[in-house]
Amino acid sequence: MAAAAALGLSATLALAAGVSPASATQQQICGNNGTGYCLNDWGNGGAQNPVKMYYGNSSNEGFFTQAVPRCGGGYKVTATCPFSNTSVDSDLKGFEIVQVAYKGTGGCIATDANGDAYAVMGSCNFNSNGTGGSAGTVYVNWYGSLVSVYWSNEYSAAGDVVCLQSGGNPGLQAYFMISSATHGCTEWGGL
Repeated sequence: MAAAAALGLSATLALAAGVSPASATQQQICGNNGTGYCLNDWGNGGAQNPVKMYYGNSSNEGFFTQAVPRCGGGYKVTATCPFSNTSVDSDLKGFEIVQVAYKGTGGCIATDANGDAYAVMGSCNFNSNGTGGSAGTVYVNWYGSLVSVYWSNEYSAAGDVVCLQSGGNPGLQAYFMISSATHGCTEWGGL
């Protein structure tokens, strides 16, 4: 009862100060298993707009994962799909294939058109067959990390995986980086 009263008092104080309370139902994807900074469609700009990191419960953070049927209508990695290196397919077999969609502009997280390894907003894939989206929009949800199919295929000869990584601090752009023993993948909360 005291906690509920304190919550009501803090909301009343925030409204009196001209500050809107954060929405408790906002979907967001944040680093450090959900305790870090969150993915943000910076300025709600849409296509090719940077995806940066920002404080949780801020505007432009309505991201969510959506399963896509990339492998012959299936939503899971198979022994031969979706990676060009079947050893990566074998390592990630059975994990879900997803895109990271945004409620605001309706786009998905992609890689920038210049071929740099930075996260931007792009077009989503068709729900019917998991194709048709911008470059870099297909991921594998691997224990809470987002393995990029596009970038992993670019480095497929070595059998490496490339993950979507947190920019680390507010205002820094999310990016793609090879995962190794010394540089693991960001573990996202909210997937």
